[in-house]
Amino acid sequence: MGCLAKNCPVDNIGAPPTNQQIEESANYLLGKDFSGPGEPPRAGKNWVHDFIKRLPKQYVRIVQKPQEKERTVAEHYGEVERWFIDLELAIQQYKIRPQNLWNFDETGFIVGQGKDEAVVTAYPKTSKRVSSLSSRESITVIEGINAEGKIIPPLLIPKGKVHLEEWYRHIKDDDWLVAPASNGFITDKIAFEWLQHFDHFSRPGAFPDWRLLLMDNHTTHLTIQFVQYCEIWHIRPFRFSPHSTHFLQPLDGVPFQQYKHVHGRVVNKIARLGGFDFDKNDLFEELRDIRIKTFTTRTIRHGWRERGI
Repeated sequence: MGCLAKNCPVDNIGAPPTNQQIEESANYLLGKDFSGPGEPPRAGKNWVHDFIKRLPKQYVRIVQKPQEKERTVAEHYGEVERWFIDLELAIQQYKIRPQNLWNFDETGFIVGQGKDEAVVTAYPKTSKRVSSLSSRESITVIEGINAEGKIIPPLLIPKGKVHLEEWYRHIKDDDWLVAPASNGFITDKIAFEWLQHFDHFSRPGAFPDWRLLLMDNHTTHLTIQFVQYCEIWHIRPFRFSPHSTHFLQPLDGVPFQQYKHVHGRVVNKIARLGGFDFDKNDLFEELRDIRIKTFTTRTIRHGWRERGI
């Protein structure tokens, strides 16, 4: 167990682990190769404390304190500048080309919610509203794009506990990944499923070329299983600076704005045609065309260029 710090290098990507994350990593390792009867052993009550005491001297336990917004903003410019310097160094170190520079992120849709949209009418007083359709269910979609302008098949996270056969009657592409979750949000397990999915569809022809994967600091992206897999298959996770994804992350700009825009127009169109419902299956049915209209090479490249990458 003493190799845990070496095998879980989240600190090396600027996301030092909490005690809870260290304990979760230890329990993962204990259960990974367990083949005995019953439940695998787990770290004891004082194990994390004892483990930290055994670490090399350069590892110290510190307390991260909340900071006033104004001070964070004042320090942020230097933080962002350092992030771009580190990014350039990583690109040089790992010999990253545009096709191997990736960003992934998740976005949510309220399935039946339309959007504001301009129309031309001779009856402005009676044409101010278009009905939003009945479904208020949300669904999470994870997308991955590279700096060359390519996109991989998505991962869909519908709310639920099991896969339903009817979903697959409406999903038009066999290579899409579907992973239901009870609350409709990403989990450690789903994040690891997506990582393997990403590896399959993004692996360069000349392996072992490295891929640089820009991502936020969500804890599901920092598990020992996730980070170890990245190391084995030559994927270098590269996190964004805290509180910066809204202006640094390529997907968060033009691509996801366009995604929501196209989805909203589809809902509006069905409402104008007299539809009363637009549910999860309808979204699955329409999502292929929504993605085609959203993730053009031009839109994806603009997303990277807008962020200065």
